[in-house]
Amino acid sequence: MTTGHDRAESTVTFAGIRNQVPGPLLRTIFSQVKGAEVILTFNVDSLITFLSDKEQCRTKLQQIGLDKYIDWRTLENLKNSSPVAWRSAIQRNLARGLVEESGAKHHTIFYITPAGSTSWTYWLVHLSNSFKARDVMMELHWQQANHFSHYLEPDIFTLGYRTNDDEEATGQNGLNLGQAFQFDAIASDRCRAGLSEKLVPLIFDSSQPILFGRLLENIGSSTPATVDMIRLALDPAIRAGDLSAKSKDGKTRAKGTTIHSDDVLLPSPQKPLFFVP
Repeated sequence: MTTGHDRAESTVTFAGIRNQVPGPLLRTIFSQVKGAEVILTFNVDSLITFLSDKEQCRTKLQQIGLDKYIDWRTLENLKNSSPVAWRSAIQRNLARGLVEESGAKHHTIFYITPAGSTSWTYWLVHLSNSFKARDVMMELHWQQANHFSHYLEPDIFTLGYRTNDDEEATGQNGLNLGQAFQFDAIASDRCRAGLSEKLVPLIFDSSQPILFGRLLENIGSSTPATVDMIRLALDPAIRAGDLSAKSKDGKTRAKGTTIHSDDVLLPSPQKPLFFVP
């Protein structure tokens, strides 16, 4: 265990499952250390090999409290599958366990490939209680787009087992466990468009107005987007008058890029039949 030098003093870095970072220790850190941040790194190739060894893996994961989050049957089916399927499964299964066991309020769970001729990739998990810390980490991902990637939905994703990926539940052949997304311009456009399609109806369906800051807290860690990207996703609806964003002193925002965390979001009185971002 080492303490990071380029971030706050409360940042702690762990490397890999084999160091046996237990869930209770992470929970203690996030419940007792103000502004805590924890970074976990995993060598992907080693992790895939490790997860293929069922007996050894189950024992190790039981020791650190993560075994109950693993869909063992799916992992068995993945033994001869592609790296894309493996990396998606790692994100969906282990990330949920790490987040829930740690008690951290915010997280990023993406992959990084270092610059240079190396072919290896590692999984970088950042846990924190600060949404700002999470947003700074996401900004870094987009700035270093050539090196970061993920295998989840491009806009809002879910972690853990998904029935739609289960061959027995759907009757479909094969496993649909994601595709690779780089943090590039194409991914940015898909992320923004997807967020527009999902967030605007979410606000319309809400029984009460919602603070923009509360919206960020609710969906912030379930998207690869930064705060500014979420603002851009809401911008078309606000400019068109489909959504209203009001400041705490009652002023109406003319565009999504100027929304503040304490602004209130609410649908316009005349609800549109459909919304096209």
